[in-house]
Amino acid sequence: MLFDISFLAEHFLLILALVALTFIVKFIVTSIAVKSLGTSYKESFIVAFSIFQVGEFSLLLAKEGLKYELLDNTTYQFFLAISILTMIITPFVLKQRESLACRVLNIPMPQKFKDKLEKQTKVPELDLEKDLLNDHLVIIGYGLNGRNLSRAAKRAKIPYVIIEMNPETVKVEAAKGEPIIYGDAANGVVLEHVQIHKARVAVIAISNQPATSGIIENIRMASQSVFIIVRTRYVNEIESMLNQGADEVIPEEFETSIEIFTRVLYKYLVPKGEIDEFTEDVRYHNYEVFRTPSNERTVPTLDIPEINFSGIKIDKDHGPFIGKSIKESNLRENTGINLVAIKRDGKTVTEITGNTKIKLGDIVYVVGKPEALEHFEEEVGIN
Repeated sequence: MLFDISFLAEHFLLILALVALTFIVKFIVTSIAVKSLGTSYKESFIVAFSIFQVGEFSLLLAKEGLKYELLDNTTYQFFLAISILTMIITPFVLKQRESLACRVLNIPMPQKFKDKLEKQTKVPELDLEKDLLNDHLVIIGYGLNGRNLSRAAKRAKIPYVIIEMNPETVKVEAAKGEPIIYGDAANGVVLEHVQIHKARVAVIAISNQPATSGIIENIRMASQSVFIIVRTRYVNEIESMLNQGADEVIPEEFETSIEIFTRVLYKYLVPKGEIDEFTEDVRYHNYEVFRTPSNERTVPTLDIPEINFSGIKIDKDHGPFIGKSIKESNLRENTGINLVAIKRDGKTVTEITGNTKIKLGDIVYVVGKPEALEHFEEEVGIN
């Protein structure tokens, strides 16, 4: 309504040139900014094609500029014309942004330059041996807490995999042999890639509260049995995260690093004496055991027992163990596992007798050998 159509007709070629200039400048600046974060050129170009337009908020600023005579009417009309035309073009560009990014990348250029670009932007993709990812630890975020935890897990011989959003960190750590992948843990596909439904523990070691909430929700959508430990900055965030599905929430006021890996080792049934010895060693060396490993210092070796403790969601409404008492189904004799507790309707039942029944929707906590637990999960879970 503010736009003068006759002004567009009178200055059509100049306005088109200014629109093209706006597009080129914003495209270049955005591409450089996004690329500096470590993303690929394709991703940088996609973002640049997404935000090349002059936004709606700029119209409000321009109107204020006109009001306070910071802009004259002619400049204001040029600004309106450029803004409106770029916004008209935007939906068509957004629809084709990935294709356009590929076309830019396919512009003829010397092969040496192409190889250099590829080398600079490539983030290594870890070829996970998914068959070996079972009863493992998933570490989300590779800051100080994530690093400490991975080292503790390595010393305890606990299988683990790391999810990290910083591509430069992924490059460096992958080159060192760390099982680390680049991705956003709030994305279900990324969690599926690390076999989150088979993990025993997931540790969210990032400081972004909204992102943490999204990750918790996605993990719970994939699995009800994974034990989720969350790092948070403030004590007042504990209740909301527990309500979202976290099992343990550790505020930074605690000795965060020590608390997290201690709880993880407990979940893997590492003997308490060995955990205490390891923790004392860490405190004594003021975390130097993690930061500067020395061949002269011996850290206790922690062995995982041959039996596992697992929580399994009952997703089937029929079967040899569903709706029947433990005595009736001969649970122990037929599966080789022991039922120690049931979580039903938000309450945990620990008084297990021969008359206790397993029902649809229960989370059963069982002890047994890994192969026995896996077979039982196939019997009662979704295949």
